[in-house]
Amino acid sequence: MTYYRDVFIEYYKLDKPVVISIVLGAQLQGIVEGTIVLKVLRDSEYWPVTLTRVLHVPGLSGSLISVI
Repeated sequence: MTYYRDVFIEYYKLDKPVVISIVLGAQLQGIVEGTIVLKVLRDSEYWPVTLTRVLHVPGLSGSLISVI
């Protein structure tokens, strides 16, 4: 999830927002799901890594990647 709109290369508004619970019980809403591309440094070169189904959550103070 990320707060930053400009990183999305695909951007699809959700029919129903996803509620995200944060510190002290506050809640934010994920309003969009989309695709972003990160540049990852490997062996002194930058490689593109595509992440899909990323939530756009305005109001976050940073981005979070979780691997399941």
